Amino acid sequence: MRIAYLVPPDPTVEMLDAIITECFGRWGGRRTPIIPTDGVTIESAYWSLLDQWDADLIYSYCELSESLESRISALFAPSEIIVHEFSR
Repeated sequence: MRIAYLVPPDPTVEMLDAIITECFGRWGGRRTPIIPTDGVTIESAYWSLLDQWDADLIYSYCELSESLESRISALFAPSEIIVHEFSR
């Protein structure tokens, strides 16, 4: 299962430590993308990375606007987008 992480533009050290620890706990986690977003937009280079990665599951560590969540769903069709409790 391929996972991608969405994080705020200035993630905390604790957040990144938690994500990286989880990534290394899975086979192949060293290549898991961590994508910065303000919850409304994602820069074009990162859209390309998400497209190439083709994530089955997307964890977001920030609240996503309805339009961004819909766009991610339409373009990449992940099985699930989860807004992680860390963001609340």
